[in-house]
Amino acid sequence: MKYKSTRLTIFFFGLTCLANAQNVAIPDANFKAKLVANTAINTNGDGEIQVSEAAAFTGTINVNSLNTNQKIHDLTGIEAFTGITGLDCAYNYDFNSTQQLTSLNLTANTALTFLNCPYNQLYTLDVSANSALTHLNCKSNKLNNLNVSNNTALTYLNCWYNSLFSLNVSSNTALTYLDCGGNTYIPSLNVSTNTALTALLCGSNQLTSLDVSPCTGLTYLDCNGNHLTSLNVSNNSSLATLLCYVNQLPALNVSANAALTNLQCGVNQITSLNVSNNTSLAILYCQNNQLSVLNVSANTALTDLECGGNQIASLIISNNTALTILYCHDNQLSNLNTSSNTALTTLYCHANQLTSLDVSSNTGLTTLSCSNNQLTSLNMKNGNNTNFIDYNFTNNPNLSCIQVDNATYSNTNWASAKDATAIYSTNCSTMGIVGLTKHSVEIVISPNPSSGIFTVNLDKQIIDTEIFVYDALGNCVLRSICKTDRRPKIDLSHQARGIYFMEILSGEERIVKKIVMD
Repeated sequence: MKYKSTRLTIFFFGLTCLANAQNVAIPDANFKAKLVANTAINTNGDGEIQVSEAAAFTGTINVNSLNTNQKIHDLTGIEAFTGITGLDCAYNYDFNSTQQLTSLNLTANTALTFLNCPYNQLYTLDVSANSALTHLNCKSNKLNNLNVSNNTALTYLNCWYNSLFSLNVSSNTALTYLDCGGNTYIPSLNVSTNTALTALLCGSNQLTSLDVSPCTGLTYLDCNGNHLTSLNVSNNSSLATLLCYVNQLPALNVSANAALTNLQCGVNQITSLNVSNNTSLAILYCQNNQLSVLNVSANTALTDLECGGNQIASLIISNNTALTILYCHDNQLSNLNTSSNTALTTLYCHANQLTSLDVSSNTGLTTLSCSNNQLTSLNMKNGNNTNFIDYNFTNNPNLSCIQVDNATYSNTNWASAKDATAIYSTNCSTMGIVGLTKHSVEIVISPNPSSGIFTVNLDKQIIDTEIFVYDALGNCVLRSICKTDRRPKIDLSHQARGIYFMEILSGEERIVKKIVMD
């Protein structure tokens, strides 16, 4: 009887050991907790994951950890899930720990079609056994090598912001999306076999040339921040977005890209740019190149135009009635007509050679920078001055009057936006500042500035002179008639200190001088 009892004890002990042996070893407590909490995996509801439970699961394991307290540092145990088709282990990078998810063994997970493991600290990633993969996202890790030659079913590959020294995608002929940007070190990229590509992002590398002409279905190309001296997009008629900022391109031919809606080719060495075929363009950024001419008359859909930092002498935008944002600063413009651009909200035209600027038709304008020009006339009376959020009219030494909606408001809110020698007025033309007739005589007023008494030295050709003095708001504060006096004195000592304008009328002559009472 004792013998039988002993045998039963040994039997049950064996069953217990067998049960324990069937549990998957999962050393990371956070990983285990997430698996145990998933009722589709932990079907018996105990506190363990049995090998049989792991093998039976064919879905996606999601251990994406945005919560700092749930970061996973070790995915040991994943090898037991031989039938899973998806794995998402993104965002397990832990700022507060020296332990990180640095490796991932997926050699047993041969059924995987979806792998999402970005924002970790992976130094190596071996996907050679995962030939069924169609989606691989391993961006923002520490990889310096990635071999995807066995992953011929891949349609999506994102390895952005790693430390890759090279990338061979010649076997990945099914790829429709490829992002290998931000790797810094990749010197070349051959996409001649990737004819199915619709989106290619390869910015911030060391590319010196790029030919995407075999990718005839390409709609999106981002090759910003390389060292490109040549870019071939001659066969990409479906291309809608082309971003090639900060390269060394001496030329760019987009004549074949009639579908382009977004072209950003700023900070290159482009000397000419023909966009006459790109009639769908809504965004054109070509700033900081070497353009002397830019014709956008055919681009009637343009909403954003940035062409600052070139040598453009003329810019005609009368056809661009949809334009809302215009950056044309740091050029050689002597004239700019925005009267047709009634949708304009932002205008940066500083550092040009403009002598006059009228934005009164731009009733939606809220941003205007026209500093560092040669303005003598500025009309910004557009009925929307109180909604302005950014403005600068300084460094225009010949600008005496700025026409605005409300001079009191502008003086209160825009005092530092103008030169001290300029005033705000609701009607500069009343003071003879706008549309002055040319005069052939010279008038000298002294002293100027003065404490109150000004002497007007009239030219001998001036006879029967009428003198008017206006304050900064356009109010006439003094009128004087001079029949024979060649040196009349104007007394403003009863007026407040500030800037005034003296208008001298004689026959057809009309002369306006700025005077300052200190």
